[in-house]
Amino acid sequence: MPTITPAAQESGWVRREFISQLSDDDASSSDDDEEGEEVDDDESPRNFHPILHPETSFPSLADALSDDASRGLDLVGLLRLIRERGGGAGDSNEDSDDDDDFIYSAIKIINYCRRRSAVGDAAEVIASGVTAEEGGSAWEDDAYLSPLVVNDDAYVFSVDDLLEMSSPSSMQEPKMEIKTTEVDILRAQVADLTDRLARSLDLIQSLSTKAPDTKPRAAPSLPRTSAADRSYFGSYSSYHIHESMLRDAPRTTAYRDALAAARGILSQDDRERGVVLDIGCGTGILSICASKFGGARRIMGVDAAGDILRVGRECVRANGISDTSLPLVQGVVEQIDWKREMAVRFGTGSMHGDTEPIGPGDVVAIVSEWMGYALLFESMLPSVLRVRDLCIKERKDGIPPPKMFPNKAKLYLEGMSDPDRTGFWNDVYGVNMKPFGDIVWKDMTENVTVDLVPQDKIKTDRVTVVHLDLETVAIEELDLKEKPFLLKPKFEEKGAKDDDVKVIDALVVSFDTTFDHGDGPPVVLDTTVTAKPTHWAQTCLWLHHSKTGEVGVALSRGEVMEGLFTMVRGSENEREMEIEVQWTVVGANGEKKNGGTIKTMLGT
Repeated sequence: MPTITPAAQESGWVRREFISQLSDDDASSSDDDEEGEEVDDDESPRNFHPILHPETSFPSLADALSDDASRGLDLVGLLRLIRERGGGAGDSNEDSDDDDDFIYSAIKIINYCRRRSAVGDAAEVIASGVTAEEGGSAWEDDAYLSPLVVNDDAYVFSVDDLLEMSSPSSMQEPKMEIKTTEVDILRAQVADLTDRLARSLDLIQSLSTKAPDTKPRAAPSLPRTSAADRSYFGSYSSYHIHESMLRDAPRTTAYRDALAAARGILSQDDRERGVVLDIGCGTGILSICASKFGGARRIMGVDAAGDILRVGRECVRANGISDTSLPLVQGVVEQIDWKREMAVRFGTGSMHGDTEPIGPGDVVAIVSEWMGYALLFESMLPSVLRVRDLCIKERKDGIPPPKMFPNKAKLYLEGMSDPDRTGFWNDVYGVNMKPFGDIVWKDMTENVTVDLVPQDKIKTDRVTVVHLDLETVAIEELDLKEKPFLLKPKFEEKGAKDDDVKVIDALVVSFDTTFDHGDGPPVVLDTTVTAKPTHWAQTCLWLHHSKTGEVGVALSRGEVMEGLFTMVRGSENEREMEIEVQWTVVGANGEKKNGGTIKTMLGT
């Protein structure tokens, strides 16, 4: 028998099940030779499940292999090719010891193909993963010695037959007929696509003829397959968006530094089952940082944008990280079967002979860059919290809940004066353009603007509207309703007269997030006007008097602006934010002088 690598020895299934079965088979075959028995009466027939359509079964190995081959996956041909290359063994023309060596390669290839099929990879993608030579083949990882379903893969238990079929001599005297011509494969693919199209059309028809739901909604609840979601996920297939985020040094370095500082949590030296999740992984840079700088050994990145994930997988490999330790998975958080997905990707924990598949309860950290304009735009945070809650629910006694990266967030409000912008239209290079300016102003008050606001335009103090603890906050708390605030104007000159005023043209919304799981000082990602600029910039809510319609609000010395800040998910599109600010100017003696209401939309 071959020498088994330490990693393979740690793969509990191979050690306990497969090797013991080989020993039992050898012993029983010896006894059968002596006693003249041909079949074990207790041996029940096995059903053979194809790799590409495992929900079907066949009574023979040949039939199952033929079904796979007709759909574009020729397992026997793949095994023969790897064998001819000497994959997992020496020269395939040597003695039977080389067959024993190749058994382990065959098992890995079978399990690799099944896992890739289970997550939706096409036949040609699976085959290319097996045959890839540059940079090594993914299937060679010892993690693939563990099967997708323990003790229930007839392909694995028939590995001797597969070895015989894939041997060079079998090419002269084939024992089975498998149609693998390009025409057969294309016909099968067309039939499969036609079937999918028919089912999709049936679904569309059923949705279009269904009576509309006229019941009022108590709270916004967006179906995860809505047009708004499709537009949102589709926008993140744009490489330009990801370029702007990657070039945002404060953003990217904050995550990198925070993950490096939390190495003691992420590396999990004493607990091999630990998993780090990256929600909305995109190009995979945060997952890669968790591996390179945080020492995480098992990471799963998830994103709904398939185009950018393909680039992300290349970036993972470019950093010398294997797909088995850092898979990037396409899917919508609310639609993923997390138990199954993690079991498929990671199998079982091999430390101490674990046999239970790794799952959400083993997640030690959740990393996500979920922040949008004004912190909550795009409503990605609820999806992150749903995963957090699932991991907490599934964890075992004594295991702490997953750490959140970031774990704290604050939303800020302050007043800005911008006379150049508000007064520009009265004299545009000697021309009165106020009618056009009125249109611009109307749009600015109905829809927020996103600008990099210079510090010298800020004319009030900065106040905290809300402070979120991301490890405990509930999804319902993300709808910010009537949060009180009080802004005081800043008079920098000590001898300012009582009638000096500060005109506030807009309220500026910004945020910061904090990572404080490391041993050193907390890492803060700051998007306020006093920090280095980020791609979030600041969000501006433009003010006007409700009665006069005048631009801006004047605050004299001793006066303050107080009010209530509301920002909730859109009633029609949950990705958008509906914002309402009720404000009042209060004098030094407490009298209310004037006020108004901002009603605006932070939309797509």
